[in-house]
Amino acid sequence: MIMKSRVKVLTLTFILLLFLASFQVEIEPAKCISVEMKVNRVAWGNNINNPIEAHPGDKKVPLTVEVQNLSPNRTIKGVSAVLKLQNSPFTDIYGNLEATATGKLEVGGAIRPADEIQPKSFFTLTFTLNIDDDAVPGTYIQPMTINYWVKSKNEYVEGIPQNLSVKIVISKIESNIRVNVSPQVIVEGEYVRVAGSINPAPKNATVTLTYIGPKRAVNRNVKVNIDGTFSDSFKPDVNGTWNLNASWPGNVRYKGSWNSVSFEVRPIASISITTSSNRIFGGSDNEFTVTIINDGKIPISAVDASLYLPYPLVVHGRESWRIECLNAGDNSSIKFVIFAPDSSIGSTYTGKFEVNYRDIYGERHFKRFTLGLIVVGRVELILYDESIKPQPVSNSSKFKFSATLLNKGTVSAMYVNVSILPSSILYLTSESKTYIGEIEENSQSPFTVEARVREDVSNGTYPITVKISYRDDQHVDREFNVTFPLEVISVKSARTSNVKKPVFISYLEDILTPIIVLAASIIITLLYRRRITQREKNRLTEEGR
Repeated sequence: MIMKSRVKVLTLTFILLLFLASFQVEIEPAKCISVEMKVNRVAWGNNINNPIEAHPGDKKVPLTVEVQNLSPNRTIKGVSAVLKLQNSPFTDIYGNLEATATGKLEVGGAIRPADEIQPKSFFTLTFTLNIDDDAVPGTYIQPMTINYWVKSKNEYVEGIPQNLSVKIVISKIESNIRVNVSPQVIVEGEYVRVAGSINPAPKNATVTLTYIGPKRAVNRNVKVNIDGTFSDSFKPDVNGTWNLNASWPGNVRYKGSWNSVSFEVRPIASISITTSSNRIFGGSDNEFTVTIINDGKIPISAVDASLYLPYPLVVHGRESWRIECLNAGDNSSIKFVIFAPDSSIGSTYTGKFEVNYRDIYGERHFKRFTLGLIVVGRVELILYDESIKPQPVSNSSKFKFSATLLNKGTVSAMYVNVSILPSSILYLTSESKTYIGEIEENSQSPFTVEARVREDVSNGTYPITVKISYRDDQHVDREFNVTFPLEVISVKSARTSNVKKPVFISYLEDILTPIIVLAASIIITLLYRRRITQREKNRLTEEGR
């Protein structure tokens, strides 16, 4: 029994050894096979043919890597990959520095068994990554290891892992620049205000503003504020349509951008007025003129003007007017009559003159002018009872001009002076002018001025001018002239016109005339003293009695 048991055990042991020997032959591993591969394309997004951009701060962004099986005869399957992210701004969605992906057949390939990748064909690996917020845009090259199985005869054996490089591009962040101007329509000489912003706001950025006008362009560099805003002001020097281009080149983090806006510069539409005077005379009607001047650079039309004067001033007739059109540089005068009562003399009043008009662009404009009016008294000096003695006058002789000044006004004329103006035929003397002083209203004052005719003046009639000057109640010095004809006849002509006298007699007349005059004066003086003496004697005699 024991013998049989040992034989049985030996038999079983032998059979077991044979089994193990046969099993070892079957599980002996096949030799590893290497299949060459290359990265063909890398793109963000799930579709390699429709890539997207990835920017700093993006999260859970798919990265698709297209790989080609370069083997001419080896089929692979069970592809997986590890993308190593050390020393890069990338992590997987869990914050790890390695990301994994499984290979997929490229869509559109020939029908084949699931996940089998034929020789020379393509497959894709899709990793999901996070990008750091402070990542610098650019290209990053990261290592990737691909694991796979290779078909050998009728079975798949593990392939030698392939180490490849993946170029990952982080794009600059899109920026958007906005710009506007206000107002969009200005008049020459005005400024436009520029405001804009860049989003997202870059640091230490500069915006270039290019103002492009009808004749020239102007560039300005403007600093961007910390919040991304910027501003400027600009005064165009040419009328017409202007374009404003705002641009910045970008930086390491952001892409540049630009924007454009336009505005219009129109010629100035402007009016001004002039008045005939700011003084009106109390107690009478005053003709008054307001002239409207188009001092702008474009025609204006539908000009409506209105006058407003305070009490007690009264306007005779219309107080509003219409002018159809005024070209640039043209003017139109409006005439009316203002009455101011005597009681308003010395007072000042403020009136309004309003003008409403339309320019060639259809825009309405309104302008109000202030009329400052002073009511003054009226000095009205007239001359009458003029006389010239002698008339005619011989040369080298004196003549006198006499007349009366009458003030027909409502206030006194002050500091009245009368004087003969210089003339080539006259010698002026101290008697050639006279000071009258004040002539009250409704009063008169006579005067006389005289001058001597020069010796060499020929026969004829000469105009002689007398100047009357005075000061009115507004302390304004005024004057007017009066001209009268003076007939001159030479001494020689005067003598020949009379009976001719002997030379000796004429000589005696010339000598004796002053002697006779002197003797007469002496005789008159002696007689006067004698009469005084006689009166004194008579007075004493009366007192003695």
